[in-house]
Amino acid sequence: MTKKTVIKPEISQKFQEFLKNERILFFSAPCGFGKTAVAQALLEGRRVWKLEGESARGADLETKKDWDILLMEDFQLFQEEEDQQALCALIRRSPDKRFVILSRGSPPGCLMAFQYAGLMTVIGPKDLLFDREDIRQLFDASGLPVTDGEIAGILKESIGYPLGVAITAQNMSSGARFSQEIVGRSYQEVYRYFETAIYQRLDLPYRRFLLELSPFESFNLEMARMVSGNAHAGEMLDWLQRNTSMLQYDGVLHFRFWEQFRPFLLWEMGREYPPERKRALMVRVHIPPFQSSML
Repeated sequence: MTKKTVIKPEISQKFQEFLKNERILFFSAPCGFGKTAVAQALLEGRRVWKLEGESARGADLETKKDWDILLMEDFQLFQEEEDQQALCALIRRSPDKRFVILSRGSPPGCLMAFQYAGLMTVIGPKDLLFDREDIRQLFDASGLPVTDGEIAGILKESIGYPLGVAITAQNMSSGARFSQEIVGRSYQEVYRYFETAIYQRLDLPYRRFLLELSPFESFNLEMARMVSGNAHAGEMLDWLQRNTSMLQYDGVLHFRFWEQFRPFLLWEMGREYPPERKRALMVRVHIPPFQSSML
């Protein structure tokens, strides 16, 4: 099956605007949203200097000259304040250069000044989600026939999550039609990917913290403290917001997990926690028994 990168027209337009009038294009989205594939397709044929995460700390940002665009991947690992300030200083001193930054977290404070000045565009998860036309393009490029009804089903089950759509296409590459069997197989593959690429890379206290919040569609800081029993819940939420895209604001003071990740956490909880431990979580926040029995 031929692999094809689908670039949404809105993203192509933002990229052209970035080249003409801006300095930074910041991709902020969880893994599996196609940040790297989209960025590499947009930058094809250009003079690009590619750096990755922590390895960027040892790079000589000042003397290397044979590049027009700096592509920095896994920026969430580029954590030291001194390093971030050095990068911002380089951006300010290099008006002829462009910077494409890929991160699972949000832009740090030093970069936000460029956004306020109209010099940085942030592309988030909603910008990268597939719609019907994107799904059709992916299947057409892969040489796979797909009906309108199947596209509707794939969109509903995947919520437009690019990795989920790509895995579904792979599972249909042998000629299989879209079905609940394909859905189940695709979900399992996505969850295994989450487990390896995200979950197992977190320290145990963070994994436990996420699992114990996963039964709740929305929560605030006080609820996070009560459910987890962790006095450092505020610091942990702050770290997750800065370094991942797992949490989204649900109002001013409430949070929720991004749609594709919460079902995974519930799946992981079902594997790791016995029923009595799940019931104990509900008791901590006074959830009625008839509701907790549904988890």
